[in-house]
Amino acid sequence: MKRFKRHSRSTVTLVAICVLLIVACRRVAIGADADVPPARTPLLKTLKLLTWDARRAAQPQWIWAKATADGQTCWFRRDVTLEESAIEDSEIATLYLVGDDSAKVFINGRPVGLRRSSSKAWSFLMASTETLLKPGTNSIAVSCRNSVGPAGMIAILEVSGESGFHTWVSDTQWRVSQQLPAGWPSCETDGPHWQAAHVLGPAGIAPWGEVAGYPAQRIPIPAADLDAHQQVEFDWLLQDRRALWPQEDGSVEERLQDLARDHHRRAAGIMQAIRAEPQQVDLSAEQRRWRTLQERLAKGPPAAAPEGLPGALDLYLAVRHLKRDILLRHPLLDFEELLFVKGLYPRSLHEQSHRLSKTAVPGGGLFVLSGLSPDGELRELTRDVLPEGSYWRPDLSFDGSRVLFCFKPKARSSFQLHEMNVDGGAVRKLTDSPFDDLDPIYLPNGKIMFTSTRGETYVRCNPESRSFVLCTAEADGSQVRIISHNSEPDWTPALMDDGRVLFTRWEYTDRALWRLQKLWTVRPDGTNVDLYWGNHSEKPDCLVEARQIPGSRKVVFCGVGHHQFFQGSLGILDPSKGLDFPHGLEHLTPEVSWPEVEEDRDTGAYKSPYPLSDRLFVVSYGHNSASYRPGAADFGIYVLDDEGNKELIYRDPAFNSWYALPVRPRARPPVPTDVNALARVWHAEEERATGTFINPDVYAGLKDVKRGSVKHLRVIELDYKTYSGNREYLFQNPAISSHFVESVKRILGTVPVEKDGSVSVQVPAGRALYFQILDEKYRALQTMRSFVGLQRGEVRGCTGCHARGHDAVPIGRGTPLALSKPAAKLTPPPWRKQTVGYERFVQPVLKRYCVSCHQPGKDAGRELDLTYRKTRFFAEPYLTLIDREFAGVYPSEPAYWKSRAKDVYVGAEPGEHLSPTSRLVEYAFSGEHYDVKVDAESLRLLIAWVDMNGPFLGREEVLKRFPNAPISKR
Repeated sequence: MKRFKRHSRSTVTLVAICVLLIVACRRVAIGADADVPPARTPLLKTLKLLTWDARRAAQPQWIWAKATADGQTCWFRRDVTLEESAIEDSEIATLYLVGDDSAKVFINGRPVGLRRSSSKAWSFLMASTETLLKPGTNSIAVSCRNSVGPAGMIAILEVSGESGFHTWVSDTQWRVSQQLPAGWPSCETDGPHWQAAHVLGPAGIAPWGEVAGYPAQRIPIPAADLDAHQQVEFDWLLQDRRALWPQEDGSVEERLQDLARDHHRRAAGIMQAIRAEPQQVDLSAEQRRWRTLQERLAKGPPAAAPEGLPGALDLYLAVRHLKRDILLRHPLLDFEELLFVKGLYPRSLHEQSHRLSKTAVPGGGLFVLSGLSPDGELRELTRDVLPEGSYWRPDLSFDGSRVLFCFKPKARSSFQLHEMNVDGGAVRKLTDSPFDDLDPIYLPNGKIMFTSTRGETYVRCNPESRSFVLCTAEADGSQVRIISHNSEPDWTPALMDDGRVLFTRWEYTDRALWRLQKLWTVRPDGTNVDLYWGNHSEKPDCLVEARQIPGSRKVVFCGVGHHQFFQGSLGILDPSKGLDFPHGLEHLTPEVSWPEVEEDRDTGAYKSPYPLSDRLFVVSYGHNSASYRPGAADFGIYVLDDEGNKELIYRDPAFNSWYALPVRPRARPPVPTDVNALARVWHAEEERATGTFINPDVYAGLKDVKRGSVKHLRVIELDYKTYSGNREYLFQNPAISSHFVESVKRILGTVPVEKDGSVSVQVPAGRALYFQILDEKYRALQTMRSFVGLQRGEVRGCTGCHARGHDAVPIGRGTPLALSKPAAKLTPPPWRKQTVGYERFVQPVLKRYCVSCHQPGKDAGRELDLTYRKTRFFAEPYLTLIDREFAGVYPSEPAYWKSRAKDVYVGAEPGEHLSPTSRLVEYAFSGEHYDVKVDAESLRLLIAWVDMNGPFLGREEVLKRFPNAPISKR
């Protein structure tokens, strides 16, 4: 941040609708007039900023236009006039704002945020005043859109500097327009459509209540010239900012004393934890310091201390220095160097698109820090050997001598894989393609694994974004092979102690798209894909950057938001205690809420945890990450324990510091058996390659399904989405379905289920598949609502229908009938290889059997018109059949938004949805609806369409719009 020339205190004036308002600046008493050394000035200024009570200076109001309507946009404007001396005297300008439901902010005509907002937490922007404000008139323009329900906007603008703090709030001096002003956002507010904003009430009124985050979000921007000592102390105050914020009772000094007592207690806890470690550490000197501070705390602090500091602050700092010294004596911190990446926020917060090359912001590099301290020796490995560019997560070789990483030069269009020695030297480029290759790891078999857009698929609900899928390659980057069966993204693979790879998989087969980014495992050859935790859990939202905790089955992960990838909280998973929320989950950092699925409790955020044990971690942490701006930075590197004690290791105010790894050798895990040793290059004949699924008893775990009622197993393929365009409907392009963000589905066929409930089926390898069990009428009794896939020659087994993939096969009741014979081959449906679509599967049946009565001009047509009428994205009567729940499909994606319907994530009970409950199928089956009896083949078409969850388009229709869509070979 630019260090501004200091001037005397100045008056700041605010001009709004010809009313002059003079706001007096406020000073904080603690240390305000003390003659302190320059080295202590930043600390005292930080304390003043954190303890200034803006609520006593001004009260923000919820404002809007007088009339409120769904789908309404309001444009707000206010001018602020600042004298040149006020700008030069100021350091930080912060705009806190909530727009229900969303807001876009412009300052002096420049867009500076915001994203889709929340009525539960402040969104805000912070920067040096040089980047936001100018001498003279400054315009603040905000457009707010209300989707549905209550509407309102509330705002606080703060300008802080050496002379004090100045505040402006949302009130009647803002102007509002209900139509887009000419020249927006650089426009005048004197037209007839501009009015004074209508005040709804002060902060805290219903329906919004208390809005989280402010003033805990008021965080100073650290100066670049702070030394290591100053950085650490500065960081302590930011960690404790919520406790320092003014309360109804008690002074700043009293709050500092309370904090000192709490950290003193915590220091004792850290010493106890260290003494419990097998490797002993002599803490006698620290114990003596602890006792001395105990006596000082009992006496209370003096009014003043050396260096002109307030006594309470001096005592607080002494306790914090002791606690830091103890934590950094931990025997697990037995390494001298950390490898990490510096980078800037990309131009997206989305869990997928943030990592794409098109959103990358160049800047940063690959670094090694020697010494676990801000004043450690820093080496930039990529200086002078790579041009300016962007980086994501690196990996270290097993002997700790080489680093594998991804890099995108500023002048290139994609991320590629590189390798170099940790001690520097030449960089070896491993991949070179138009696709993004990211987040590589070393494998125990000498190969590498990474995520890549080489699958040429697009995210169904984010059609502008290509999906990352898991790939492997030889150590030199050759023989790249896609091992994932996903059409949606896979993220951040990490090696486990047994040689498997832990990774994040996004899927939403017949379920809502939002929250199913959970943890899975896979062998390095792509076989044995298995759930680790959470595939029926709404929260935490997106589990990423997971790593196994040494010596245990547990893993630590970062829970981020679907649209807030840089807002993270940390958790620990133990699958032996349960596989879905809340079972098996420990919230490691509960002071930071799970983004998007809990109300915000703090503005801090965590990322990229590296476990040293289940009680000690190296992490990245940002105090101010809610102020996300492309190209900005906030995260530093910390040591964190399981009690929430954290100490700063390194921070660069200009860059985020992420993905820290101890530079040291590590054990090489065993190599799992590679069933695909001969599969190196895909050939056309491999389309006939197969694998085998076995299930010894489909009835196991099924509720209220009588033995003998299941007659068939249906196998469905989810087509890879290799086509895309700008969003059309429900985030899709093309719009496959009106009620879910769907894949194109193809029924490959059925096989019989044996009398004992066993089944064995041969299926194509390299496809995304899911299963349904059917009754004698081919109606789906239960659906998998997930997907699986096989590599060539792979044999997988599971128990029950929709049970966990790693459930044990029952032993002791003899050989299942299906396993006493070769695996059954699929019997194709009557329509052979067609994918399922409404216009081919349903409308012809309706036309043949129903439209003669259900048409305009007839009584039945007035109640339900089944003639075909094209709409913008779909057609009637498709929309009517879906929206009236006539078809029997699963609760829709919009149902999740409105009522958080459990069925959009949690597995439904057998027979609860689809064809067994469909009125459409029942009328066609029974013959009781005016003696209409549909033929067997037409009935199969209707049942298939309903059981595929009612898609409108199939691949046949899609290819008319995207005739050159590639085929993704896996």
